[in-house]
Amino acid sequence: MELNLDIAVDTEIVNNNILAPFFRNAFQGSSHDPVNKDTKATTSGPKPAEDHAQRVHQRDALVALNEVIRKLIMERNVIENDITHQRAVLSDQITRLSAADENIQTLQKVWEDMAAGFGHPSHK
Repeated sequence: MELNLDIAVDTEIVNNNILAPFFRNAFQGSSHDPVNKDTKATTSGPKPAEDHAQRVHQRDALVALNEVIRKLIMERNVIENDITHQRAVLSDQITRLSAADENIQTLQKVWEDMAAGFGHPSHK
């Protein structure tokens, strides 16, 4: 019965990470049995202690991989937030640049009008 509990824990870990489709088959059994093709192999399968140790190792590997994935997702979120912030800063700078361009154009027009009013050619 303990073995079934290990499988349940492993399946839960697999189902909670984004690589679940790749690992799910490892814990649901395989339709391919290499023992059937080996004439020297017995069909008794692995010993319970070896099977349990393998399940523990698989679970530990999945837990470690899940932790790496979780950290990468968190890092990605930080990067995405930085990009959002940088876009906002860039948008503000573009707005300021457009305002500066408008002010320059307005003042150039005023300058041209003043120069024309003073009788000077409009050479800036």
